[in-house]
Amino acid sequence: MASRFLPFALTTVLAACGLEVVGTGSGGSVGMGADAGVSLPNGDASSSGSVGDAGGGDATVDSGPRAVEASHTAETFDVTASALAGVTAIDTTALSVTGPATAPRFEDHGGNAVLYVGAWTVDVPIRITGTRKLIVLAAGVVKVDALVDAGARGGVAGPGGFGPGAGPGKGGDGVHFGADDSTGGGGGSFGGLGAGGGNVGGTFGGAPGSTYAPTKDDFFAGSGGGRGGDACPGDVGGAGGGAVQITSAVSITIETTGGVNVGGGGGAGGCKFVASAESAAGAGGGSGGLVFLEAPAITQKGPVSANGGGGGSGSNYNASIDGVPGADGAVGVALGGVEPSTSPGGNGATGSTAAVRPTQVVANNAGGGGGGVGRVWLRTRGAPPVTTAGAISPAPMLDTSL
Repeated sequence: MASRFLPFALTTVLAACGLEVVGTGSGGSVGMGADAGVSLPNGDASSSGSVGDAGGGDATVDSGPRAVEASHTAETFDVTASALAGVTAIDTTALSVTGPATAPRFEDHGGNAVLYVGAWTVDVPIRITGTRKLIVLAAGVVKVDALVDAGARGGVAGPGGFGPGAGPGKGGDGVHFGADDSTGGGGGSFGGLGAGGGNVGGTFGGAPGSTYAPTKDDFFAGSGGGRGGDACPGDVGGAGGGAVQITSAVSITIETTGGVNVGGGGGAGGCKFVASAESAAGAGGGSGGLVFLEAPAITQKGPVSANGGGGGSGSNYNASIDGVPGADGAVGVALGGVEPSTSPGGNGATGSTAAVRPTQVVANNAGGGGGGVGRVWLRTRGAPPVTTAGAISPAPMLDTSL
């Protein structure tokens, strides 16, 4: 007689544990069926346990991991994608990948370039360029053993970045006044402020841009710096660093030999004369871009940088000396242009140092302001990422709700 009450008793026990019993099998067993999973309190599904005999319908609990849903796209992982290695270049405009014998799936979705891979090993340095922001969806492990470089180069933006004098955080242009005096261009901003352009006497240089896109739902790249006053053709502000998102269904590891860079471009130096026999000030540096990494587990050992570009130096018309461009943002401080010494450009920002506004000059042409930092996001599940102190610039924003 007692066996007649076993289904009821077992159902009661399962219900008390917070498990939903979907059905009962024949022969007095409690079963849920092969495709009837049970929702656990944390939202995970489980398939490791079973209750009941093999003959009726086993009561199974699906214990597999909750699926990773990538940020900034509705696209999902391609579990049929091959492992990828040997990539030397990625072009988000042409949707092309250079290096592997077989081209991986690479598509435009919502204006972003989405690259589908299995496991991905960055075993040689990669240069990323193009007009679209990059999203990599890796169904397997991602291991970064070499540099992933999506930074700006002077006035050429990183992938999806804004050009000189463009973007939500664009730096203001310098102004020309008098016979041959000009103020410097302002630095671009994003996660942190760029610096204003150098002043000449009581005339102010271009203002820095404003910061923007502070949440994990935002997907933006860096902004450009402003032109120097009376700039010659081509003497433009540094462009913004690119936006790179890498999403793995398993894990991401950046080894000590690897790294990710989305630095801003260096601003141009002023030329010593233009058609009207006047001279020009230095341009502002571009802001760093965005690094967005997400996986259930992230380990970071190598550098991750979204630093600002340096401002260009102003020219000296009387001494017939051209200004020189600021350095592009990378690991460490991007220096402003240093020649001529009377009107140097400002250094770009890092996570520990602010962008520099050039020293005011009495006359002639000032330098451009340094660019501000971009943003770094690290998203994991449950536990925070394992990071190396001082190797991420600026300090990352963390989210453990993946």
